[in-house]
Amino acid sequence: MDTIMLANVWHKLGSHLRDFTERASWTADHEETLMRLQRRTIEALPQCDAQSIANICHGAAHTHMVARDLFEAVATRLTAKPDALARFRPQHPANTAW
Repeated sequence: MDTIMLANVWHKLGSHLRDFTERASWTADHEETLMRLQRRTIEALPQCDAQSIANICHGAAHTHMVARDLFEAVATRLTAKPDALARFRPQHPANTAW
């Protein structure tokens, strides 16, 4: 799965779960799958562009799952290269920080 597809999965997942009243139950029932998705995403982060990173973070935040490893990996990715944030358009940091 390429980085655009991963970002799209997170974005769609977050969009569907954002207002879902059974979100906590759904994420608990699918914890193993979500953890695999999180691990795969962490592996792919070095190849992600700004838009993909923003979509991944925004979607993961809306799932309300515990994604500490994912968010730490994003922080590492963004601080590893001094110019990484310079490639973000204004909406990207906002979605990433959300």
